[in-house]
Amino acid sequence: MASIVTLTLSPALDCATGIAHLCPDAKLRCSPPSYAPGGGGINVARAIHKLGGHALALCPIGGPSGQHLLELLSAEGVAAALTRLKRLVKSIGDLKSRALGQWEMVPSHLLTQQLHPKLQPLLSQFDAAISEGLLTPKALPLLDEVIGIKKVPADDKLMLISKMDEILGLNLIRLSREALRITPKNALIDIRLIEETIDEREAARTERNFAASDAIRDALIAQGVDVMDGDP
Repeated sequence: MASIVTLTLSPALDCATGIAHLCPDAKLRCSPPSYAPGGGGINVARAIHKLGGHALALCPIGGPSGQHLLELLSAEGVAAALTRLKRLVKSIGDLKSRALGQWEMVPSHLLTQQLHPKLQPLLSQFDAAISEGLLTPKALPLLDEVIGIKKVPADDKLMLISKMDEILGLNLIRLSREALRITPKNALIDIRLIEETIDEREAARTERNFAASDAIRDALIAQGVDVMDGDP
């Protein structure tokens, strides 16, 4: 169990390259780029890990850049959690299962005219957050508000979520929860056995055999795999 949890609302991929010599009158060829996890809380978790401590980096990420960031953290042995992103992806999947597909047929320039009245204030707040220097920490919670708002059809919610998602670049509309799984570098079992063991744990939870469920979870943790209730 991590003793320190850090929260990074705006994680980053830091990219660096270099040149052998600085020549003002010649073409400069840079070395291949190197990437490192970035963001205040993430860097704190990395530092704690290098000093021998235990930290969990909690951050909202997604898409190819998010996958790359998680792989880099895993390579360093830093634990990272995507709980919120997984919940968002699950909630969006639930909306898609109830929707009629109309949300995909509305072009962006008609969004304001066709958006449900209850969602208009959230669109305005999102526009303000993005316009004010791409304030992701203010913009991301609005996705939860769109999902949770009552008496609004699924298609209307997805219409707004898809447009928000395009701007945030998280690809939440197309992501599956399974795609967010990253095998830790120090995991002692392969993905197939992880899947089978998680299925066994879910069966135990369904049967309300919580002692067996906890034992399976502890066995996975001992093998380098953190399990969160609600994971796919």
